[in-house]
Amino acid sequence: MSTNLIALLVIIFRRDIVWCVAATWLCISLWLETPKPLPVYVPTIVFTILHPLALLLALVYVQFYAKERRRGHVALHGEDEALHSDRQNGPAGGGGGDGEQREEQREAREVDEATWG
Repeated sequence: MSTNLIALLVIIFRRDIVWCVAATWLCISLWLETPKPLPVYVPTIVFTILHPLALLLALVYVQFYAKERRRGHVALHGEDEALHSDRQNGPAGGGGGDGEQREEQREAREVDEATWG
């Protein structure tokens, strides 16, 4: 019983599918063995159902209800400044002013067909 509880906690908190399959496999192999007393059969049958169900519920919870993991924007490193130009100040990043003003003044340049084919 305690081994199954520890396995259940690992499955819930780590969302580990390999651990879930292994724990379920062990439970199935225990309750398929015929000469076992009732205190062994009941927990193994219950945990055979609980392990995959707990994994599924943990995955659903993280996907739909754990919003703190999805905050913020994607950070893009090293934006290519050659693709943008500032109409008044030359290439992007060359002019002064705050970031919002530069973002409004910058526009994307067209791709040169001779270079890119």
